[in-house]
Amino acid sequence: NISFEYKNRKNIILDNLSLTINKGDYIGIVGVSGGGKSTLIDIISGLLEPSKGEIIIDKKKVHKLKSTSWLNKIGYLPQENKLLDESILINITLEYDHKKIDYKLLDEVCQKTGLNKLINGLKEKYETNVGENGFGLSGGEKQRVGIARLLYAKKEILIFDESTSNLDEKNKKKFIETINNLSSDNTIIIISHDKDVIKECKKQYQINDGKLIQSF
Repeated sequence: NISFEYKNRKNIILDNLSLTINKGDYIGIVGVSGGGKSTLIDIISGLLEPSKGEIIIDKKKVHKLKSTSWLNKIGYLPQENKLLDESILINITLEYDHKKIDYKLLDEVCQKTGLNKLINGLKEKYETNVGENGFGLSGGEKQRVGIARLLYAKKEILIFDESTSNLDEKNKKKFIETINNLSSDNTIIIISHDKDVIKECKKQYQINDGKLIQSF
């Protein structure tokens, strides 16, 4: 029964909203811009506290989610995935010391995200520089690097917030295929205004005017 409203506004952003998320769920939430999707994600992520209602994790009431143990479980991929002007290797692992890199895990996440096909076709493989903010990669490739980064960091809960908004139809389909291949290993929440993006999700919700309706 979560509600949320900003103190300087009269309208309620989330209105008595309830949602159950089980480990391993594959959830899609669709809705218009400003409908409350991102606010809900911010509450789940611990960035905002609800004005009313309770958050319960494993049957325990949680008043604040800002603990390191909770935040470390969450991986977030926004609409604009920022990349470093560094190699693919560093952009995935965020590690400059090669001795500290888990290459077995790196290969696994690149297989899961389909990056192995891209990397194998490059002269310098993992050492290929992506350019400033990923200038040398397509939009879809940038997003797959972002997913690989989350998987390499062993994030259990993956949140994709309008992550396909800047992709063309071809790359959007590839992105959705990549997410579908991950659904058995992680808890996945996809936020979008595009119903095509969430149609493969096992649970589908629509949020509008602060209300959440399960559509599938």
